[in-house]
Amino acid sequence: MNKEAIIVAVVVLYSFILAGIVWGIMPPMMASHWNIAGEVDGFAPRPLALLTMPVIGLVLTGLFWLLPRLDPFKENIAKFGDVYKRTVVAIFAFLFYVYILTIAWNLGYSFSLPKFLVPAFAILFFILGQALRKTKRNWVMGIRTPWTLSSDRVWKKTHDAASKIFTWLGALALVSLFFRPETVFAVVIIGSLAAALYLFAYSYLEFRKENRE
Repeated sequence: MNKEAIIVAVVVLYSFILAGIVWGIMPPMMASHWNIAGEVDGFAPRPLALLTMPVIGLVLTGLFWLLPRLDPFKENIAKFGDVYKRTVVAIFAFLFYVYILTIAWNLGYSFSLPKFLVPAFAILFFILGQALRKTKRNWVMGIRTPWTLSSDRVWKKTHDAASKIFTWLGALALVSLFFRPETVFAVVIIGSLAAALYLFAYSYLEFRKENRE
């Protein structure tokens, strides 16, 4: 078992242990959703609020292990295997961090959720930005459109663009911390959606360009 797999297993195990530790001191209905102003606007029963993240982590662990072995381009995944494993660790670390923030809020700690959450998004965007430019064509990780999956050239062009976009999005998220909470979440949410739409269109245009050439 590699070190990344051990880290993921420990994170999932700790999330279940943490749920057991705080179970008895959590309210029956826990805050589980916040609006763009950082205000609670959704609640969930304690079992659902405490067990959703650990269970999702358990399911994702299986998927992240299984899917590369089923991928038609699994030989390509082997070429950036270390990048893939580090990215998986980053995703699990992010989810665990969000889980800790949720528990802390329900324990009665008062803080601005955007101020604590957005730096984690920024770090994740930076990591994804660096990882995307190193990926090869596959069905598991990356910007997977019909056109990137059809061409190594379109895949590379799209992921080079995605690498720059996510890196700049991470920097923009950090800058947004100096503004109102609404601005912080708007940058992350709207920026992510805009990036996804742009890269979808970009991959199509690059594919058409390749066919014309």
